[in-house]
Amino acid sequence: MIIFLVISHVFSTFEAQKRVTVTGTDTQSAGMMGVAEFEQSIKSAGAGIVTGGTNGTFSCPPATGATHSIFGAVKTYSYYRKAGPPVTETSPVKGFDTLLAPVFITDGGPTSSDQIDMRLGNAVGGAIATYLMAELKPSSDRISLRRGTGFLDGAVVLIVGGGNCMVAEIIGPVSPDDRKTLYITPAPSGNTWNPDAAYKVSHSWPSFPAVETSVYSPGGITYRSYLVNGSKQLIARDQARGAAALDNPLITDVVSLQAQYGVSNGPCTGATTNETSVTAWCEPTNTWANLDLEKIQRIQAIRIAVVVRSPKLETTDVTAPCVNNAGTNNGPCAWDDTAADKAPKIDLSADPNWRKYRYRVFQTIVPLRNMMWTTQ
Repeated sequence: MIIFLVISHVFSTFEAQKRVTVTGTDTQSAGMMGVAEFEQSIKSAGAGIVTGGTNGTFSCPPATGATHSIFGAVKTYSYYRKAGPPVTETSPVKGFDTLLAPVFITDGGPTSSDQIDMRLGNAVGGAIATYLMAELKPSSDRISLRRGTGFLDGAVVLIVGGGNCMVAEIIGPVSPDDRKTLYITPAPSGNTWNPDAAYKVSHSWPSFPAVETSVYSPGGITYRSYLVNGSKQLIARDQARGAAALDNPLITDVVSLQAQYGVSNGPCTGATTNETSVTAWCEPTNTWANLDLEKIQRIQAIRIAVVVRSPKLETTDVTAPCVNNAGTNNGPCAWDDTAADKAPKIDLSADPNWRKYRYRVFQTIVPLRNMMWTTQ
């Protein structure tokens, strides 16, 4: 009996340790694969829409008509008609209701996860602008360009000039031999980005002057969000062309997603130098809770921490609070920080058993490779 009890205890201890090891390995593998996919996707943020200068797509203010910090009370004019039944019209279009930043972080605070939104086009070359050859009036059904190459049928175009922006869709050339004059009439069937002339006139759409009005063709624009849902899944949520959102789970058992902007040109509170490297890490709060053109052009990278919890509830406390420059974390710390660049605080105390779980923190810094287009 004694020998049996000893063997049972040894076997039980071994099995418990085996479960800890297996779940830890599974958590690490799933986390690393998810973060790798996460990282590769975010590197493409802004593809096809990231351009610099006061006449680039960065300059496009929200379609809601809010006052722009640089250009004043102007907006992006966008419209989307989804073929029915029933026929629905959406304005502003999802993705144009905020500034056309390549990446935008919504702070969730220490007790909730942040959300990372990004925009990208599927034609990177579309970030190279051409210009209007003739004034584009609200009643116009076509655009005349200096260069027609690269503007494909069905592609979304961004027209930027006179302090305003407009979203349109190329329906086709006026003639097979003329790719510089393109129709932007409503599609004869199916979905369309193009309102008819009566709609534009009744909704006070502006004219775009022939002088210094830029035209970009990023192809199809996708609005993608990374967030943690109620099932503790890190998901990639895609919404393109007004379609229903599509959720793609990346990692399970995620209890926190935290992110910061890596910015150039001095500290978070103001631009003081002219550099292209990251000089500060800024929380998406206070002055960085909302972006303007100057802030967008300073973003060079984002830093991310994904906290994944082992699914096994232990019988005793296995995790202790972590202390860093941000203070005491009721959970693991996001990363080693400094007094000048504090890490976001993580608070898992809403779960009374949080100490009885094991956690792994996956950290990464993602450079936005398309920020090369911000050069003036």
